Amino acid sequence: MAVLGDRARTKLVISVLVILLASCTSLEQKLMKYPGRSIEEVIRSRGDPDEVTPLHNGGNIMTWKQRWGASGENICTVRLTCDANGIIQRYSYLNCGLDGSGQGP
Repeated sequence: MAVLGDRARTKLVISVLVILLASCTSLEQKLMKYPGRSIEEVIRSRGDPDEVTPLHNGGNIMTWKQRWGASGENICTVRLTCDANGIIQRYSYLNCGLDGSGQGP
């Protein structure tokens, strides 16, 4: 079994961090485009949500969950809040990458 030297280990850690940061940025950039759009557009691209929570104002919180990590030990949760007309008002996500959380407008 080969043992990584300090320099190789540092390069590996940096590479992993860059990949995680890029995936986190990509998710944030995608979610930033959702407010103002129809939830139906998102459902067509992402698929049906895992959970739908009705709100008192007639809107809904749509939740998607996806496992990630070496053995699927993490669960990324994305929530989109839409109004009674199905227009997305805000988004949030939890445990989806490097910093683990985020919230939009």
